[in-house]
Amino acid sequence: DVQISSGATVIGGYQVTINFDPTKVQVQSNNVTGGNGTGFTSQPASVNIDNVAGTIVLNAFQTNPNAPIGNFTVARVTFTPIRTGTVSLSSSGVDLVDGDGFTVNPGFLSLSTSSLVIP
Repeated sequence: DVQISSGATVIGGYQVTINFDPTKVQVQSNNVTGGNGTGFTSQPASVNIDNVAGTIVLNAFQTNPNAPIGNFTVARVTFTPIRTGTVSLSSSGVDLVDGDGFTVNPGFLSLSTSSLVIP
């Protein structure tokens, strides 16, 4: 899960790159869904997957009246295992904006786990 903990800050949009080991897992666009934050319940507006490089770039935005606040999930990614082992997950290129389009603390965004174990 791609999660946001924004305290009292309204979140109007995000972009994040998720990095993974493509020799152990792959991702298909239909395995990327929305989260549970008001306005972020549909698949992200942009889902760019590179299963060779091991990256997924996600982004979405929501207008101010519907923009969520607090703790919520903006996207859920389901990986398909292709080889056993441990897969490290990390995020990079995080951009967050508030309901008015102003940049906010990128530290509000996190991944629900930093690794996957594939038996």
